[in-house]
Amino acid sequence: MQLTSVEIHSPTGLVTILSYRDPKALNPFMIKSISGLDSEMTPNFFGANSISKFYNLLSKKRTVVIQTGLNPDFSTDESYSDLRDSLYRFIAASRQPKVELQFKNEEVVVASVSGFITKLETDQFERDQQAKVTIECDEPFLKSPDVVAMTATSLAPSNTVLQDDISTAPHGFRFVLEFTGTVAELTIQNPDLGYSFVIRPHESFIAGDELHFCSEFDNRYLFRHRVGDLHLADCIDLRSIWPVIFPGTNTFQLDNNHCVWQSIQHYETYWGV
Repeated sequence: MQLTSVEIHSPTGLVTILSYRDPKALNPFMIKSISGLDSEMTPNFFGANSISKFYNLLSKKRTVVIQTGLNPDFSTDESYSDLRDSLYRFIAASRQPKVELQFKNEEVVVASVSGFITKLETDQFERDQQAKVTIECDEPFLKSPDVVAMTATSLAPSNTVLQDDISTAPHGFRFVLEFTGTVAELTIQNPDLGYSFVIRPHESFIAGDELHFCSEFDNRYLFRHRVGDLHLADCIDLRSIWPVIFPGTNTFQLDNNHCVWQSIQHYETYWGV
């Protein structure tokens, strides 16, 4: 991932640009170092016993620490204090104080991650003053700013192939599936890899029903839409493995012909920079 700058955005629209490249020293904030852009993974195994062969790699919550040099424009009477104050405003810019770090290559936002500023340390008595910003991020992964919508209607439910050559980390996705007939039980599986996701609703799906699914980090849901929404979390077989997208080629099969894909969406996701 090639980067030229990092921007801090607040819900109120405040933006601070932290530059990687600034040969003319025009940017008020220059990154000296940044940590927390790598990832520490822990295997999380699935199954009824300790010999399960299925697992996900879970990343711990991310702590990003940015050491930045302060470069005031003295020709406009800007001071070190002015730059420190602009950073302090991000700590609680609104009643929703979560900030977003956007990682950019020139003008293109490559990835982003959200969190809270938990510490701001400054060198007020040094000749070359700096500030250290610590951001605690609930979401461990960096992800693309825009959702990637796949052409779902052209995909065959009996052999659905999803290609993701951009992401570096496995991640969840969303889909909407429409039923064209009566279905008492639905299985989404990959027989070659030996895992399946089984839904046994208390009442059969019928033509016109929509199945809404999401396996994103900390945002899993499954519900049927008919006249209203009916959540189906209690209808998932206990041995089911939630489908996710891995970097590269992903194949899913549905065991019933009475359904068609309406939409499939995901965010490109990265372990780190």
